[in-house]
Amino acid sequence: MPGTNVAFTTKEFQDRLQNVQSEIQKRDLIGILVHSPHNIYYLAGYHTSGYFAYQVLFVPAQGEPLLLVRESERLHADVYSWLDLNRQAVYLDTEDPAIVTVGWLNELGWSGTDKKIGVEKTCLNFPVRAYDKINAALGLSKLVDASGLVNRVRLIKSPKEIEYARLAAKTADIGMKAGLESLAVGKTEFEIAAVIQHQQIIAGSEYQGLPNFVASGDRIFRGHSTPTRKVIGPGDLVKFEVTGSVNRYHAALMRSASMGKPTDEVAKAADLMIACQDNAFKLMKPSAISGDVDAAVRQPVLKARLRERYLPRIGYSLGIGFPPISGEWEVCDFMANDTWVLQAGMVFHMVVTANGIAFSETILVTENGAERLTTLPRELYLAY
Repeated sequence: MPGTNVAFTTKEFQDRLQNVQSEIQKRDLIGILVHSPHNIYYLAGYHTSGYFAYQVLFVPAQGEPLLLVRESERLHADVYSWLDLNRQAVYLDTEDPAIVTVGWLNELGWSGTDKKIGVEKTCLNFPVRAYDKINAALGLSKLVDASGLVNRVRLIKSPKEIEYARLAAKTADIGMKAGLESLAVGKTEFEIAAVIQHQQIIAGSEYQGLPNFVASGDRIFRGHSTPTRKVIGPGDLVKFEVTGSVNRYHAALMRSASMGKPTDEVAKAADLMIACQDNAFKLMKPSAISGDVDAAVRQPVLKARLRERYLPRIGYSLGIGFPPISGEWEVCDFMANDTWVLQAGMVFHMVVTANGIAFSETILVTENGAERLTTLPRELYLAY
């Protein structure tokens, strides 16, 4: 029977499983070993902050999955998973989980056929030593790379997934607003970050796939700068990136602030960046070409010489997050000259950055166009 706090209906999980199994069958695999905590959550509902320990979901081409986790983590499945107890297995701390995995592969009959077994080679949670042991036990040509197979199925969000993304966006808005309003010369980045995190937790945000970023002064030019003891000074620019998480679904937004009146150069740059991002949002409709959306941001920034080169992505798919990953950028992002097509139900974190200034929104693609899930005014915030 389902757990006591399952985030989705059994039918939704079964639909997801069916979609993934269709892809498994297209590749003529007997099944895949899913080690990513994101994909295990997506297919089984199970999650734990203890995913530093080995865990795997055996997803067959047909039939229900089998979940294998560390014995001290299994009770989380009673709360979060839709899988019955007979589809859950454990290994002890005295056992080698890779060897236990091989035992289950034999028992499931996966090792006794000519068909290949898919694995997620790009997964950060699949140790090389575990891969080597499983591969050696099965035969060196048995395992094949199925990285991205589940991730691509995840790109189109269901109504319930979108509901959680909306709630996550609300907590991000609340945290960002609190952080901006608490800005004052003489405060440290730590003090501002504490206000943000406090308000987000009260608003219902879980731990995020990435920490909140707060940077001021010269630190704004560094990507992914976590807050420090640095004191915010007069004339500083401050760069924020705040992420919210509800039922593991994430939303994010970036804002920039000026401690006092900004220079004309900074004000003009901020206005241009916001304007070109607005133009990109207008293009974000079903059947839109990703490269066209990208160009609406990248080209004006380059033309205005706000950057000599613009190499980073200007957006990426957003969804399930576990540290250190809150996005789905590895299978879907916006880069120059991309040709993939937008579809309704996709959710993106759309970003523009230049000269240490940054703005972003979490955007849902609907049948009628782009909808901002993060709603805080997008402007250069002035703090006095």
